[in-house]
Amino acid sequence: MFCHERDAFDSMVELSTPHLGQLPPVVIHCFTGKAHQAEKYLQMGFYIGLTGYLWKDKRSDGVRHRLQREKLRLYRLLLETDGPFMFPNIQAKKHHASVIESLTQESCDILKKYSNFQRTEPSAMCIINELVAAFIGKEPKEVADKAFQNAVNIFNLR
Repeated sequence: MFCHERDAFDSMVELSTPHLGQLPPVVIHCFTGKAHQAEKYLQMGFYIGLTGYLWKDKRSDGVRHRLQREKLRLYRLLLETDGPFMFPNIQAKKHHASVIESLTQESCDILKKYSNFQRTEPSAMCIINELVAAFIGKEPKEVADKAFQNAVNIFNLR
């Protein structure tokens, strides 16, 4: 079940808590909330969908902060483009050298070839993966593998 919850965290928790044992796997799609909200959703057994929004999330209590400082667990994270929105602004990366350095040449080449840099497209998935990897200090392959396995689990693709 994909839930596009926007500024409705308290209501989402209140409405879903009584039904936790009956719900299918739940994804909080395109999560843009605060770190403590992500933690609560994870405690409830939900998955968190991360997009290029991470690039814009500069709040000290945001999920990006949690990824960078406290290593939000990968076991229930998904990567999403949320196309055409939430594009990770490549030009803004000059302000974050560690993220630029983490981008592989392959990802940059894919983006230059297939992306119009105006909206999120499937080709941006590699950048979203590498942003998450850079923020949590993991290798992009590890993040991609775990996100893939999470998707396999959610959609019962075994």
